[in-house]
Amino acid sequence: MNAQLPQSPDLPDILDVAPPVEVPEVPMHWAWWVLLALALLAIVAGLVWWWRQRRAPAETPKARALRRLETLQGQVSHMDGYQFGVAVSDILRSYLTEAHQLRASQQTSREFLQELESNPKFDERRRDRLREFLQACDFLKYAPAGKATDPNRDLLEQTNFFIREDLA
Repeated sequence: MNAQLPQSPDLPDILDVAPPVEVPEVPMHWAWWVLLALALLAIVAGLVWWWRQRRAPAETPKARALRRLETLQGQVSHMDGYQFGVAVSDILRSYLTEAHQLRASQQTSREFLQELESNPKFDERRRDRLREFLQACDFLKYAPAGKATDPNRDLLEQTNFFIREDLA
């Protein structure tokens, strides 16, 4: 039962296996230099970012309010009473909103003062000062328009003093 396959005269003979071919080694040391350069670049970028974050601390609510007051002080002689009342009130209300998480910027003077009654951070003296300040601002906002005057500078000084003495 040994059947042999018939040989076909038109098929070539099978060639023997060729010996292995040597492939030259590709130098990969340049890839290590590229990786090292990228790592150094990432480290330098991280250090620059860290240095800038460290050098430029975030501005505190107090510093921001005092800077805005200083800017307003230079403009007070060019403003009418309404503009001044709105501006100085906005500065103090924004400060109280940021520093004490109050809703001062979203409330009327009356609502805000009612909220302060239950706030332990504000003693009676500070509440009275805020009440007087807000009344003066409301008077400026709703009185007949006119140029801002020296009493308004007093209001600026009161605001400045209130913010500076605040413990927040």
